[in-house]
Amino acid sequence: MLDRFLARVKKIISPQASDVAIDPVIPILKRYFGNRRIRVIEIGARYGDSTERILAELNVEKYIIVDPYETYEGYVSDGFNQVLSSSSDAGNLIYERTVDRFSARPVEFIRMYSSEAASMIKNESFDLVFIDGNHTYDYVREDVISYVPKLVSGGIACGDDYFMRHHDVDFLGTLDGDYREKMVWEAVNECCSEMKLDVYGYGMHCGYPRAWLAVKH
Repeated sequence: MLDRFLARVKKIISPQASDVAIDPVIPILKRYFGNRRIRVIEIGARYGDSTERILAELNVEKYIIVDPYETYEGYVSDGFNQVLSSSSDAGNLIYERTVDRFSARPVEFIRMYSSEAASMIKNESFDLVFIDGNHTYDYVREDVISYVPKLVSGGIACGDDYFMRHHDVDFLGTLDGDYREKMVWEAVNECCSEMKLDVYGYGMHCGYPRAWLAVKH
């Protein structure tokens, strides 16, 4: 039933690019959840643009953002790390502005690494997990393995930058980054295969799906 639903609504997804990471799967989420009140976890919010979109488009009862808002060695290849490294107080300033942005909304911030925060969140208690943190292979694997169990049966896990992969599997030869290691695509596919979850791709970047989505059985 879920497979038929996802295959049907996939047809309404526009392949055009958007600056907001969550946008490729928003039509899916709106049709799937309808007006039902849901609980959401977001891994890696940055300025909160995807948060804003989810809050605007879905009926959110509770929203948790997990983001350390700090630079670290394993994050140096990410463009946002340059912003965080621009001054000693950059992470604090972005965090404070993002908290203020959602001060009147049902949003809770856990300013920790996702690996540390996972133990603080009860399993099988959320409807949607959006994973958009560190995009390197080990970190993505850890986030998927740690946060899919937070979903209720029928809950959705999704994430951005599904096109990112080792350059050896850039079959189209179109990617604009020289990825010399496994990335999001490999981590998501391997984890979902291990969990026996079907993965669906939406949106488009350089000929590859931009976002991924899987339903927990």
